[in-house]
Amino acid sequence: FRRAIRIDPNFVRAYEELGRLQEEMGRLGEARKTYVTGAEVNRRLSVPWEWSPLDLGVVVLKEDNVAEAEKLFREALRYNPRFAWGHFYLGQVFYKQCLEGEAMNEYKASVVDDPLLGQAWLGLGRGFKRQGDELEADRALAIFKKLEDQQNAAKRKKN
Repeated sequence: FRRAIRIDPNFVRAYEELGRLQEEMGRLGEARKTYVTGAEVNRRLSVPWEWSPLDLGVVVLKEDNVAEAEKLFREALRYNPRFAWGHFYLGQVFYKQCLEGEAMNEYKASVVDDPLLGQAWLGLGRGFKRQGDELEADRALAIFKKLEDQQNAAKRKKN
């Protein structure tokens, strides 16, 4: 990925893949720097990619910098308003800020944009539980469980 970046410093996906690899290796500081550079390059593109600010936002959220993460997730949604992962993570930010209604709205937007995004269904299920709506909680958690079972079956099939 570093070679790809040297060849084309505007190849945003190379920064994303390098950052993910660094994260997987537990090198979060390096991953953060890579994502920051990728996000800066991305902002200069004529058509920015939603994943750059999102991936940086996830690392920033892990550092518990909620305000900065919110800005990055909103940036991702400016690039693609129907980006399910952007809505999901913005929901996570709102949940951390104790803004339950806003979090639920983002989780709902997330499953509308991508009905197969299990994490959003889990967030909805937990939110409905906290609101005391057992019926909707059970429904959302059942969808989450079904999606999780399907993913596990697909993984087993690959192996």
